[in-house]
Amino acid sequence: MPKLIDDPSSDEVMALLTQRQWVDWRALRLESEDSPAYRRAINELAVRLSDIVDRALAVDRPVLTGIADENDEPGFIEIMAAAEEAMPRWASTAASLNVATLEFGSHMSWAAEEIQRSDAAGKAFSGRLAVYRKLRERLEKPVENISAIGSRYAAELVEIDPAIIQLIRTVADGGLDEETSNSASDFFDSIKGLCEATAEAMGGVEVFRDGAKGAAQMSKELRPLMNDLQSALQKVIDGQTIIEEWGRRIDETRGKGEIQG
Repeated sequence: MPKLIDDPSSDEVMALLTQRQWVDWRALRLESEDSPAYRRAINELAVRLSDIVDRALAVDRPVLTGIADENDEPGFIEIMAAAEEAMPRWASTAASLNVATLEFGSHMSWAAEEIQRSDAAGKAFSGRLAVYRKLRERLEKPVENISAIGSRYAAELVEIDPAIIQLIRTVADGGLDEETSNSASDFFDSIKGLCEATAEAMGGVEVFRDGAKGAAQMSKELRPLMNDLQSALQKVIDGQTIIEEWGRRIDETRGKGEIQG
């Protein structure tokens, strides 16, 4: 929107927009979604939005009367119940990713064996190209499956995140009875265990992603599939930021003595 830069005062709408928070992303138009510059900009936007939400929650809300009970915000028990219900679905998605990557790996092992046989027969690069073409066909469904899982993994994390954050805030506010506090502590222990497990697993996912990048550079036969695979795995890797934030906030809450570890 040139008017936002050149002369916003000449347009009432543009003048109004300049009074709000906005960021010039024109330089990112030609960047790939996987590029460091694009991902850094997205991360900065996410941090800004998170700060805005935190500030909004910190503002005292007016007490409203005459509102039906069904419009009341969920209490601590409802929040915990929702989180406990959502977590197994996400864990199941994470497990399905492991199964899908094993299937993918079996096809890659097949290709490595075929390349060895081709090289031994003296077919050199023409033989390898033939193997890559067959591999492309074998990988279409596995990559499609991993892409779907990666999207579901990220979407479910986004769905769970508000409940976990609100749960941690509720505990940080204090005032819980002993039984509820113990339940929250047990739940936090499971979250911390999840943080450690996923952090360890991310190393393997990053190696997997980098391997896909290398395969894409080797042959254009595999490039579209490998690009899709990299994108799916990046969604899983980016989701680790959310999980690590849970762990940080839990440690912060426990550090203040609101709940025991």
